[in-house]
Amino acid sequence: MIAPLYRAWGDRLGPTARPTLWAAKHLAVALGDLGWWREAVALERELHDHYVATYGDDHPDTLTAANNLAIDLAELGEYELAGALAEDTLARRRRVLGEDHTATLTSARNLAARLRELGEHERARALAEDTLARLRRVLGDDHPDTLIAAGSVVYDLTELGEYERARALAEDTLARRRRVLGEDHPATMDSAYYFTRVLALLGEHERARTLAEEVLTRARRVLGNDHPDTLAAAYNLARRLADLGEYERARALTEDTLTRHRQVFGADDDPDPQEFVELLQWLEEQADTGS
Repeated sequence: MIAPLYRAWGDRLGPTARPTLWAAKHLAVALGDLGWWREAVALERELHDHYVATYGDDHPDTLTAANNLAIDLAELGEYELAGALAEDTLARRRRVLGEDHTATLTSARNLAARLRELGEHERARALAEDTLARLRRVLGDDHPDTLIAAGSVVYDLTELGEYERARALAEDTLARRRRVLGEDHPATMDSAYYFTRVLALLGEHERARTLAEEVLTRARRVLGNDHPDTLAAAYNLARRLADLGEYERARALTEDTLTRHRQVFGADDDPDPQEFVELLQWLEEQADTGS
C-alpha cells in the first residue's frame, strides 16, 4: 500500500512534497522490517537528501532522517559511516534542541550503539550512562525509554568487566520492568535474560539456571516455541546448564533449538547462529571425553 502511494504522490506532487516524504519514510521502515536493508538505505539516503535540500541540515525532520539512515547503515555493516553520521546528528540535535530533549537523547542512544559496533566500549559506556541519567531526570526512572537505556548500560558494564555494577543495575531494571510491565512482557523477559548472563559471569550458576528456566517457560507460553526470542532463551538455558556440568540436558536442548531455528528460518536463507554451533560442538567434545 505504501509503495504505490509513494510513487503516485512523487509523480503528482514532486519528490519533496510532504506527503511524498511521509510515504518514503514509512516505506523505508517497511523495507527494513522485511530485512531489505540495501533498499531501505537507498531510500533513506534519498529521503535525507530531499530533507536537506528542502529544509536544511538542522531541521528536525532532516535530523530524524539522518538518525534513521545511521541505523540502517549499521544494519548493512557500514559501521564507520553509521558512526560518523550518528555523531554529527547528535551534535546538531544538542545545538538545536538542547541536551535533554527526547530527540537528542534518542540520538545519544543511537550513537552509543554505533560506538559498541566499532568496539569503542569506554566511549559507549560514558555516553550511555550520561543518557541514562538524563532520561531518569526528564522521563522518570520507570519510563520504558529509561529502562531500555538502563539495559544498554548493563551491557556496556558487562563488556568492560564491571560485573558487580552490572548486576546491581540489571537487578534493579528487572524489578522495575516486572512492576511496570508484568512478568510476561517481552521486555521483562529480555531483562531477565541479561540478568542471567551477569549472574553467570559472577559465578552464581544455580540462580542463573533457575532464572533462565523461568524465562524459557514464559517465552514458550507467551511467544510460542519457535519465536526467535524463545530460541534465544533456550540457548541461554543451555549455556547455564553447561555451566553446571549438565552436559546431556544442555546438548539435547541445543540440538532441539538448532532444529527449530532451521525449520523457522531455513538453512539456506539464514545460516545457523555461530554461538549455537560452537556450544553444540563443545558439548559433544565433553561427551567424547566423558567429562
